Amino acid sequence: MTDSSAPTKKSRRHIPILLFLTAGLPVILASIMYFTGSLVPEARNNRGTLILPTLLVEKLELQLQKKADGDVKGKWQLIVFGQDDCGSKQCQEMLHNTRQVNIALGREAGRVVRRYVNIGGAMMATTVE
Repeated sequence: MTDSSAPTKKSRRHIPILLFLTAGLPVILASIMYFTGSLVPEARNNRGTLILPTLLVEKLELQLQKKADGDVKGKWQLIVFGQDDCGSKQCQEMLHNTRQVNIALGREAGRVVRRYVNIGGAMMATTVE
């Protein structure tokens, strides 16, 4: 008697084809989307807004309260604006989030300078450590 539950040679032929389709289909679809522009979704999930035209920090005429370590030319500046000396919970949370972004950058963290700008009264900028 033969065991009817054992896979036959004919049913095993589909396994390599299924493996190829599992790995190759996303690559093929991505190539089609990239080169033809079709199948690209219209909706985007961008949650930020770029300031256009770009604003140069030098034009803000800030008074630095604490000198930054090293030169900041060629570095990105992540700036948090606030009304007071950042004693509120919301301000502390914003500064914490900038720190988390800095940590997430890993070895590229040195390319970003974090700053807090007090816009209450005279505009004072502080480098956040």
